[in-house]
Amino acid sequence: MKPNYLLADTHAHLEHDDFAADVDAVVGRAREAGVRYLVVPVCAAADAARGLDLARRHEEVYFAAALHPNCGLPLDADEKAGLREALARGQAEGLAVAVGECGLDYHYLALPREQQLEILRWHLALARELDLPVILHQREAQEDLQRTLETEGVPPRGGVLHCFSGDAAYYRWARDRGLFVSFTGNVTFGGKARPPASSFAELELATTMLETDTPYMTPVPHRGTRNEPAYLPLVAAGVAAAAGRAGDDVAAETTLAARTFFGLPPDFGGAVVYRYRKAQYVNLTNRCTNDCSFCVRNFAAGVGGVELRLRMEPTAAEVLAALGEVAAAEEVVFCGYGEPTLRWEVVKEIARALKRRGGRVRLNTNGSAALTQGRDVTPELAGLVDRVSVSVNAPDAAAYQRLCRPGAPGEEAWRAVEEFVQGARRHVPEVVVTAVAEEAVAPEAMEALARRWGVGFRLRRAARP
Repeated sequence: MKPNYLLADTHAHLEHDDFAADVDAVVGRAREAGVRYLVVPVCAAADAARGLDLARRHEEVYFAAALHPNCGLPLDADEKAGLREALARGQAEGLAVAVGECGLDYHYLALPREQQLEILRWHLALARELDLPVILHQREAQEDLQRTLETEGVPPRGGVLHCFSGDAAYYRWARDRGLFVSFTGNVTFGGKARPPASSFAELELATTMLETDTPYMTPVPHRGTRNEPAYLPLVAAGVAAAAGRAGDDVAAETTLAARTFFGLPPDFGGAVVYRYRKAQYVNLTNRCTNDCSFCVRNFAAGVGGVELRLRMEPTAAEVLAALGEVAAAEEVVFCGYGEPTLRWEVVKEIARALKRRGGRVRLNTNGSAALTQGRDVTPELAGLVDRVSVSVNAPDAAAYQRLCRPGAPGEEAWRAVEEFVQGARRHVPEVVVTAVAEEAVAPEAMEALARRWGVGFRLRRAARP
């Protein structure tokens, strides 16, 4: 079983006249393509009713509203009242999620620069007033946008630089001010139309989102035709290739970023917390650094009758809410259908909350955290985790490569596991290595390995659906 996470199109102009005849079919195709959320940013008060209607008719759709600089409209009293009223009404129904798309466009100059700046300042104030994030447009106006945000401040709920095409310096400036960035179909283009490679060198997926900018910015191979949200997987693949990240990472983390930024409700599919045997288990991710030949997720959707295939990943707050008031004597286990240390900061946040309640915490892991986090994380286990169980399943690097099929080269992955076990010994009261009983590895060889590493050993039964 490979993860199949749902996506979020955070910028799709479905209110556009291009979709007047078939918008319902367009939303349906997006759903079939794995796009769970659609944010429709209407560009003037006159379009707000159409955006709100779309959100009311389709559970996938949410809307934002603002006056786009290219509309060429003045921000008069009627426009202000119309936008504010549409957003307030949408907020009351849980459907309005941002102020936007607003900003600066010096390419077309449909309005004079000073007028555009005045309108942008009003939108930033409106976002603060309504406690909403802001979706920002910028074309050939980077310096003025930066100066305005530094003078006026980013609204408390944050902002996103839509259709980001800046260089590394611009990206760092945005990141340092808590801004998100969003990439669209131009990541699939060639030449100067594509965002510079430097902007992906330090890319943090936790503050990155995806968009189509429908009906514009159609990705390759559909360029030259009307864009639509069903093409979002092409944008995701383009970001994955440009950033050198796995497609599963891009899908999971950008959707979580979108949910966090816009306050979108979850649609997990599988359980994020479940009871198995005598403990509460936390299912943070279906992603894994290994592809073990014996893993239950290769042939079943869950264990103990519990569906564990996730359509998206939970936040720490969502996990803690699902756990509720766990009794101090009850053990909480990070395990689930993937490698929990891929979400290391979330593991720590949840563990800290549980320890404040006096709970017991166990981490089930394959020991790959140093490879994915870029550092030895074992000192960070101290005081947070009572027991670490490392699924090794093989007595040497060759067997590990054959049975566990790590993403990293076999010797590198094996060294990472050994170093993780040795580090965990220094910081956690109890460390054991485990192996699945059904595999063709002699328990005696695993016991000898555990003795050499100075930890306990447990032969475990394979999980059953």
